[in-house]
Amino acid sequence: MPCLVTLSQDEYGKYGIIQQADRYRKAREFEAWLTEVKRAPSVVGGAQWEIMEYFKEFMEDYNTATLPHQKYYNFESWEALDYERKQALEAKKGKRTRTQFDDDEALKAARKMTREQKAQQRLNEVRSEEFTAPVFIFVFICLFAYFAVRVAFNPPHHHLDDHADGPRQNRRDAAPDAAAGRDAERLPHG
Repeated sequence: MPCLVTLSQDEYGKYGIIQQADRYRKAREFEAWLTEVKRAPSVVGGAQWEIMEYFKEFMEDYNTATLPHQKYYNFESWEALDYERKQALEAKKGKRTRTQFDDDEALKAARKMTREQKAQQRLNEVRSEEFTAPVFIFVFICLFAYFAVRVAFNPPHHHLDDHADGPRQNRRDAAPDAAAGRDAERLPHG
């Protein structure tokens, strides 16, 4: 297919001359060109003959300096410049100065922020109190349950009845006159 664009001799090789052997050296530029210009990103993993056909077209545009954007000539250089440009733009946004001085609005905004901070602080205090009260109640209930179980299953120690004819009984369960007789037997004689 004949080229309809006239090319001045000064433009040829403006960004250098590449050959088929430079395919791997210019891989990033070639892949970007395939994806963005030719809209064929799947070609990179495709058949070698198809890749070479596209690379020949890329090589011709590269050598004649007719690629549509600077990034297709040196992707790393363009990427660094683009990054610097974006950083400068962000820095410029951050350094903007006030052009209007509406003190009433600024004062209202500052008061609103102070109120919100105080409300958040109070909420945090209430949340911490909400946490400590249930913990205190839980500990109290656990201690109460512990002592209730201990008293129920471990009554106070009393002298146990030693009856040869029957099971041991607690002193409280024995008849009052029998308990009095036992106590008299155990008292020291003097």
